[in-house]
Amino acid sequence: MNTLLLYMIRAAVYLAAFYLVYSIFLSSDTMYRRNRIYILAAVAAAFVLPLITIQTNRPLTLFSGRTLNEVLVTGTGYDALTPEAGSRDHDIRRLILAIYLSGLGLFAVRLLTDMTELLILVLKNRSSEGNIIRFSGLNTAGFSALGYVFINSALSEEDEREILRHEQNHLDNYHFLDIIFMEIIRALQWFNPFIHLFDRSLRAVHEFEADQDCLRTGIPVISYQRLIMSQVFRTKAFSMPNSFSNPTLIKKRMIMMTKERSRMPANLKLLMVLPVI
Repeated sequence: MNTLLLYMIRAAVYLAAFYLVYSIFLSSDTMYRRNRIYILAAVAAAFVLPLITIQTNRPLTLFSGRTLNEVLVTGTGYDALTPEAGSRDHDIRRLILAIYLSGLGLFAVRLLTDMTELLILVLKNRSSEGNIIRFSGLNTAGFSALGYVFINSALSEEDEREILRHEQNHLDNYHFLDIIFMEIIRALQWFNPFIHLFDRSLRAVHEFEADQDCLRTGIPVISYQRLIMSQVFRTKAFSMPNSFSNPTLIKKRMIMMTKERSRMPANLKLLMVLPVI
């Protein structure tokens, strides 16, 4: 099999295993910074670990204490693959590689398109308000990206103030860099459903973290929840920036805001990743 495809399959298996650890043991905790670090580290490790080979000269011990002896495979007087079968196998490998590269290209084009749209929006609407970009005509209240907070000029003064605070928390925590990193990995692993689940989980953790920072400033939980439910954060303009459009995510944000804080022993759950590795 093509070396690139084999490497991507191995990385996909690691991603699946690491996501199951996150989903089962970590996702319900309120340690958002820890969960964010785990997701980023797990995704990076999934691409590093397949490159590591551990060699040993000791025989493989089986269940009964026996060992797997060396097996010598010799020719039987004819080729295992006929020329026609070999050619067909080669064509199949080329087709699989072409499909993979096509998907990679589509995701890369989408990423470049999103980045271009953001840059155009910045250049067209940049003003003297520092890192605040005001826009109109997009079906979204606000988002943050590239070091800027994008705010819909149609918002009321009160809604604008709270959205600015929320989106500034995203900027202060450098969430957009996480999104760029994850978009690159999604392009490489577009065929793997677990990388898309990781991406969704990371975006949720970003929202939980930004919500927590807002509530620490003294905003009453009820008032903050009413702001969210007023659907000011209803839809998104781009695929990359953080979004408030997912009803399931909004519901979970409401739950996490009032959930009892996880205690330090919860970090011991991270040890569950060791047997997986």
